[in-house]
Amino acid sequence: MTYGTLGSRILYFNIASYGYKYKFYGVWSFSDANVIAHGLGYNGKDKHGSSLWDRVISIYVVELEMAATPVKMMGYWNHQISVWLNRYVSARLMTKGQKSGLFVTGATLMVSAFWHGFYPFYYVMFFFSAIFVELAKDIYRIRILFPLPGPVCQFIGCMGSHFVMNYLSCVMASLTFERGLLFGQGTNYLIFILLPVSCILLKLSGLIKMAKKIELKQKEKAVGESKKDK
Repeated sequence: MTYGTLGSRILYFNIASYGYKYKFYGVWSFSDANVIAHGLGYNGKDKHGSSLWDRVISIYVVELEMAATPVKMMGYWNHQISVWLNRYVSARLMTKGQKSGLFVTGATLMVSAFWHGFYPFYYVMFFFSAIFVELAKDIYRIRILFPLPGPVCQFIGCMGSHFVMNYLSCVMASLTFERGLLFGQGTNYLIFILLPVSCILLKLSGLIKMAKKIELKQKEKAVGESKKDK
């Protein structure tokens, strides 16, 4: 945490996080191979008659590396646990027709933290992950204000999501308060400050309401044009 400049430390933890993930990729891939070898992964046939072996999947490596949102990244990482959390925790905290908000996301991720164990920085990591998910949703809601080409949005989302999740993976690997705060100090508490401040400012800015009004006007215009064509 005293190595070089802040920029060099940021580069270091990103490279370290990418390398650290492959330990899990390897173990989960062997686990998936074991499930398939025992026939438990068989999931019928596709429309072309080919056998599917994705009934039980632990990790989607390529999809995770290409994901542009934290929700997708968490879904592809430890996939079966993500399915269980969505079905038995998240879905039960919501009423019918309700969308998942910060409370539901936070409560679900706290259950995940409890499942991992009792090191304090597990809970810190999942707390900030919940804030990141909420921030990502708000950014998606205002996308109409920044009309960028699809590939550009995909690239920016992918890089941003990986940057934040790489930081949070280091937070989680710190385990204890002493080591976690040392990591935060060495990186100027970058993500600890950036996530909540960005989330609060975006909600107070009025941009979300502005984007909703623009979307509503565009839908009304599209409906009007459709009726004229008929």
